[in-house]
Amino acid sequence: MYTVNLVPVNMHMIQNTKYTVSLDDIAGVMGDVYDIGKFDISEQTGSFFYDPWQLKSEFLGTAWETIWNSLPGPKGQGRIIILESPSCYTSHADIDNRWHLNLCGDEAYLIDLEKEEMFKTVLDGKWYDMDAGVPHTAMNIGAEIRAQLVVRKLLPKNIINDPQHVRIAGVKGNIRYEFDKHLSPWLNRAANNTKIISNVKVVKQGIEFDIEKGLVPLIPVPQQMELVIL
Repeated sequence: MYTVNLVPVNMHMIQNTKYTVSLDDIAGVMGDVYDIGKFDISEQTGSFFYDPWQLKSEFLGTAWETIWNSLPGPKGQGRIIILESPSCYTSHADIDNRWHLNLCGDEAYLIDLEKEEMFKTVLDGKWYDMDAGVPHTAMNIGAEIRAQLVVRKLLPKNIINDPQHVRIAGVKGNIRYEFDKHLSPWLNRAANNTKIISNVKVVKQGIEFDIEKGLVPLIPVPQQMELVIL
């Protein structure tokens, strides 16, 4: 993965890492990618956001296991994500940061919508560290599909001294877009940086979490959603 217009990778949304995968191992899993398409190579062992995920048993002893183990320590859900051409995603952010490994694609980009910077995704065998709290999208305008293995980073189990459990949910309008545009960037920083929320759980049309009671008014609740004190 490299940058467009010589943007330094390690200063922006996408950062280079020391973790690598052999191109032979990537070639060894491409049959699964082309045959199955979008799929999950991992399974939960507990809490979705907080407990380590493990490789599914059918992938043990394969190149998938080598690739999975090339990342350090406990990690979250690992998914193969396919982006057809021509297509792109709606602007969004994510509460958890991600590891990205490009598997194939000839003309695809990850785009930082805050800095208006594009990062071309290439087959180089490198894991990249993505700050998913930055509003972003992905675009494929090439002749081939773009496939990536995306692995979630686990959220930290923050200690909340005076917790208030809240739910933010909505039922009208484009809830997913409003959630991703206004709330997801804040959730990412609140969980990973300022560490003022914990016990995050996705619920129907929304999310629940614990937050320091005095900080509830700081939550940027989207107009089409409601905050409920639980």
